[in-house]
Amino acid sequence: MRHWSKSRILFLALGIVLVGVGLWLLLPSIL
Repeated sequence: MRHWSKSRILFLALGIVLVGVGLWLLLPSIL
């Protein structure tokens, strides 16, 4: 499947943003 739908790209971007924010929030508490 080469065709990437906008919903899939949006879902992937949202997941990356959530992981990034989660790490940014958890890092100070770990350190």
